[in-house]
Amino acid sequence: MKHVVSISLGSSKRDKSVEIELGGEKILVERVGTDGNPDLMKEKFRELDGKVDFFSIGGVPLGVHVNGRDYKIPVVKKITSNIQTKIVDGKILKQTLEWRIAEFIENNSDIVLKGKKGYMPSAVDRWFMADSLEKAGVKMRYGDFASALHMPIYLPSLKWVNFIAPLILSPILKRKDFRDLYPTGARQDEFKESNIKYLNNAEIIAGDFLYIKENMPKDPKGMVIITNTTTADDVKELKKRGVSYLITTTPHYDGRSFGTNAMAAALFAVAYSRNKDLDSIIQEFPDADTYIIKKYAEDFNIKPEIKKLN
Repeated sequence: MKHVVSISLGSSKRDKSVEIELGGEKILVERVGTDGNPDLMKEKFRELDGKVDFFSIGGVPLGVHVNGRDYKIPVVKKITSNIQTKIVDGKILKQTLEWRIAEFIENNSDIVLKGKKGYMPSAVDRWFMADSLEKAGVKMRYGDFASALHMPIYLPSLKWVNFIAPLILSPILKRKDFRDLYPTGARQDEFKESNIKYLNNAEIIAGDFLYIKENMPKDPKGMVIITNTTTADDVKELKKRGVSYLITTTPHYDGRSFGTNAMAAALFAVAYSRNKDLDSIIQEFPDADTYIIKKYAEDFNIKPEIKKLN
């Protein structure tokens, strides 16, 4: 059996271990949280290095993607240095699944997206999803400044995100502690309500679930939430609060929708078991890893999941 481990900067209370099957191959997928401690995260990588087939990194990505440009996160290099087991994040799978999320929703539900008011706590974190929803006609507002920098500035379109990101994103990622920019550790454990006008007036809330969890509308009754990485307890709470639909970009396994980073590690594990020469192929063809993820995600029917909660 293949074994992949997602080591996360997030809360250990969200840990999960589940056996899944892809293409006839069994894979043990584990998520290990380190409660916001980068040193413990590095220690976990070292402890399991060479003992698992693939690592993925969660709670902090290798980088963020905005409008065709990647922005590296400095702390990740320190955490993952000198680790021999291959480490992946969810960027490619995130792109594959989220760029077509609006099309998937419209083809597989009675949800009408065009003309709806939407709110996303961070477009930088979910650029592909934001692009898909805007193209489908959702009237989006983006809370990147509010969520990460605690400034009451809300961007009215992805064009503004695309314009501002090259000017300020790299300096922010270099100078700010990532734990100040994104909910890690104990911040992931509780739902918190927010007074943000655009959030409370929205019909659709989309993006990273931990940002959403930290910025919940006071009355989400009838709302649609498009996100990922939800636990069984999260789903129960959203149902209790009256959320109409929960749409996750990856399927649920034993009550949990794993992040794209963990699912990407599982796909790579299967791909490598079927082709021992993949390392040399990827070195020769830089886009080979993109092809691998897209091919196996399609072959194994990795797709979003729509849950009607109320």
